[in-house]
Amino acid sequence: LGFYDENGLAAILDLITDYPDAGSAFIGWFMVDAQLQGQGIGSQIFADLRAAMKAQGYDYLSLAVLPENTEAISFWQKQGFRFSGEDKPWNGRTVSVMERDI
Repeated sequence: LGFYDENGLAAILDLITDYPDAGSAFIGWFMVDAQLQGQGIGSQIFADLRAAMKAQGYDYLSLAVLPENTEAISFWQKQGFRFSGEDKPWNGRTVSVMERDI
């Protein structure tokens, strides 16, 4: 998904619905333009996404994050995500799964 403001593309989101199970979704990538970060845009997009998903009957979100990506971890924790305790291999590295109810 692409999110635009008056200047063009502001953020992108890779969302896989009904994965890993029906009624849940997995966030692959979420990137906000570097010049727009820290202004609450990512949090607002995510709040709108949650509302839209809830309205469509989804109830669970998960994602995977590199443990050393502390900036992403902080953002996702502020959005209500918690670590599931599950780690998975990814491209020769290990990622940690985070999750939350919608």
